[in-house]
Amino acid sequence: HGGGAEASGTCRLDLPCSTFVMLREGTGLRYAFRPGVTPDAFASLSERLAHLCSSAAPPEQRIECNHRASEHVIDSFYRDDAASHPSNDTALQPPVRVAREAKAAPATGRATVKRKLCVLDIYNGRRAGEHGPAFDVRVAISTETERPDFVPTRGQPMLLEREKARLSFFFRAWHLDVTNVITRYPDKSREGATAGTWGQEEQTHEVEIELDSFPLMRNLRAKMAGEVHKLWELLSDFLQAGYDLAGFACELRPLALPPRLGPAPESWIDDAAREAYRRKFPKLCEPVIGHYTYRLAVAASAGEG
Repeated sequence: HGGGAEASGTCRLDLPCSTFVMLREGTGLRYAFRPGVTPDAFASLSERLAHLCSSAAPPEQRIECNHRASEHVIDSFYRDDAASHPSNDTALQPPVRVAREAKAAPATGRATVKRKLCVLDIYNGRRAGEHGPAFDVRVAISTETERPDFVPTRGQPMLLEREKARLSFFFRAWHLDVTNVITRYPDKSREGATAGTWGQEEQTHEVEIELDSFPLMRNLRAKMAGEVHKLWELLSDFLQAGYDLAGFACELRPLALPPRLGPAPESWIDDAAREAYRRKFPKLCEPVIGHYTYRLAVAASAGEG
């Protein structure tokens, strides 16, 4: 994920590090990871990825992308059914996510439960503001379980809703998502939230790279069986791709080239302007640069007349 590690929720951490370093809570370090990148960085990164994955890019710069896809989806989050767990404490259970196409009915969505097993926050080094924005990296290991038995009932309150306009780039072992997200939170003055009863709304621009499960599990099984595997190469390449992506997002946009000017005239100064300058400043040498001084002299002479 692309985002920023913030102190007190207002600004990015300023640590004496110039390279990537793993953050660990404790020893006095308290921070919150805020997902998303700035709108200008999001637009620049999306355009750059689309160009590098197209045939218009030079062969030496082109990224081998299998295909691209765009989608508009809505994720609705519900509290899980306590009866399906040994513990009746629903606050300890991750919510059920029902994902559907934006134009589809809520009951047609796919229900899953996502559990995070491990989260690593990686600081992208100190960066001066004049060098462009800085974005940090979050690495997460999660499991996702299908819940075909879960069907939201009419009027069932939602915990939150995330509307996503996503562009995905699919590569050999992972895929990359650049997503414009609108998150809606329930109105706290009510018991829950149904369609049309949302309160707070937040827009974020999120960048995520996800490792495909097939090559991961194939190499993991080979390692556990004592066979030849490429697990280390797969994981290190995946992390390096995330670092490169963070570097892309941090780069400033290319500065616009100056406009093309027409051919310069043979002489910027005509004889009338030279004569006016000599009359106005008889004891001064003519300037080597700055033809506007001749024009000032002409204007002054006209005013005296």
